Amino acid sequence: MTEIFLYSTLVGTLGIVGYKAINRKIKSDRQRKQDASVAYTPDSLELENPMALDFVDASDCSRYARLAAKYHFGVDYVHGNAWDMPEKNRIEWSADSDKSLHARLIEQNLSINQIYDPSFCHSDSLSSVSRSVNESLTPNLKEGIIMGIYYSDSRYHDKGDFTHIGLYVGDNIIHHNFKGNSVSTNLDQLITMPQTVGESGFLLPRAVIAPKSF
Repeated sequence: MTEIFLYSTLVGTLGIVGYKAINRKIKSDRQRKQDASVAYTPDSLELENPMALDFVDASDCSRYARLAAKYHFGVDYVHGNAWDMPEKNRIEWSADSDKSLHARLIEQNLSINQIYDPSFCHSDSLSSVSRSVNESLTPNLKEGIIMGIYYSDSRYHDKGDFTHIGLYVGDNIIHHNFKGNSVSTNLDQLITMPQTVGESGFLLPRAVIAPKSF
């Protein structure tokens, strides 16, 4: 009875449009509080992996990296799938537009299109290409920045240039959620990381992404 009276009073005072606007804001605030309750781990809770965010959907590497960037570094990214991140945020570095990387690849009789291809998994040049890519992108890395990573065995190659996302946390370490595994990987070992969790294929950075306000 009280709820009906309050509803009638609010509608009478604000009109139905005003009432709906306030109701939407209340729901939005409530959802924001719910998100915050899971997005921020209390300092008193000791995690075996301090970068872990176990509440995030294990299949969503993009959301995982984005929330980790917010929680640990206070960096806000516009959300999206891995392949949407460049458009919604800002590209700091791209393998496709790095002329020095292209020159290094030419010296190895290779091209960008060749190295970002599933068939390259069996190439003898995999390790040397990984070094070339890492040397090119390293000057653009800083804590809290997100990396767009090509995964050769992804099912979503038709979506964009890369389908995996990782967060750079400093000291040459990428933290990412790979097929349900929360892992910290040295950049130099990223190329063969899938094998460490029983998967096939390789991982190779393709872009460095920052928020537009970073």
